[in-house]
Amino acid sequence: MAAERIIGIDFGTSTSVVRVKRYKDGMPVEGGSVLDTNSVIFNGTYPTVPTLIQRTGDTAYYGYDAQVAKKKAILFHGFKTDLESPDEKRRQEARELTQEFLKYLAGVYKSQSEGGHLGEADDRERTIISYPVKWGSGTKKFMLEAAGQAGFPNVEGMDEAQVAIHAVTLQSESYLKKEGYLREGRPCTVLLIDMGAGTTDLALCRYMPGDSPVTETLVSWPVGGNV
Repeated sequence: MAAERIIGIDFGTSTSVVRVKRYKDGMPVEGGSVLDTNSVIFNGTYPTVPTLIQRTGDTAYYGYDAQVAKKKAILFHGFKTDLESPDEKRRQEARELTQEFLKYLAGVYKSQSEGGHLGEADDRERTIISYPVKWGSGTKKFMLEAAGQAGFPNVEGMDEAQVAIHAVTLQSESYLKKEGYLREGRPCTVLLIDMGAGTTDLALCRYMPGDSPVTETLVSWPVGGNV
């Protein structure tokens, strides 16, 4: 049976990341720690990329290439925060820029996805893209559709609070169990503080540990639409 390749996309205000993890029969294919992942590499060196687009005439530059100032060029940055702007024109421009940047990310991923360090050609692929808790359903739906249209396969979404809680409970599992925070069948309450480059978000969550952990967001701040 072919391995399942899960593609994780963190589309950030200032920096974006694409990571890959492969599983077979529920176990990591490469072995090692459950936290080990393979990174999509940008400009031949970096596992992260600036969320930037620079245009000069009909030519567009992305990521690190967009950091190099060019004559009469227009630089677009921080457009993630405008995806829920009350101004329709700014919101539409942010959607177009987001779609364009996701297409760039997908192109870099595809160039490394077969015969490279990300897996085998017959892998079954699944994509998970994260987004802020406070985003409205329309913006979340847009992100899933945009990632799919960009070329990422079988796209699903997960809010950033769930992503962070799943990550930290794996990274600090031994400590959290020792201190009594994680007990099988017993929920714990988690305050998540996400201090990003463009916004700060708080989410109060109820986390139920176990083989199939469940995260429930009780309340988040700022409220939807307020960035």
